[in-house]
Amino acid sequence: QELEICHELFRQLKRLHFAYEIEPQTPTAGQQAIRTPGDISSSRAATCIDAACLFASLLMAAGLKPVIVLLDHGRYGHALAGYRPPSAPGWAAPPELGDVRAAVSLQDLVLFEATGVVESEHPVGAETAEERQFGGRMLDFLTARRAAERMITSNVELRAAVDLSSRV
Repeated sequence: QELEICHELFRQLKRLHFAYEIEPQTPTAGQQAIRTPGDISSSRAATCIDAACLFASLLMAAGLKPVIVLLDHGRYGHALAGYRPPSAPGWAAPPELGDVRAAVSLQDLVLFEATGVVESEHPVGAETAEERQFGGRMLDFLTARRAAERMITSNVELRAAVDLSSRV
């Protein structure tokens, strides 16, 4: 049931045809402003962290346990969205990359490429150019899940995995 809810939220956001946008400049180096849902709607654009936070708020409103995973990949960072099923065991300490990979493998964490719902001419995360173009510059939900799994199993470092349900 949780997977169907997440899939439907993904499908509904795709219908809005937001564009992918590189993060705007901020006054402080190394920091990125995160847009509110209203800002995303009015600008018709989102970055990866904007989309991940938007999904987290929608998943929480739907009664799911949202997670945002922040990764460093070489010279850039990337954000993925997801949720933890009710049966998933909690993390005793802040998770490491191996914990995130194991949770995805055991289906105790469902991650997806949140930018799959925004239009982009080029890959944003670990999806291929063909996947992006085949989907009309967006991704279907299954492809977004596969792209997230490719991302976390690539040469990345975990900056943070934030289980937002434990923050309320």
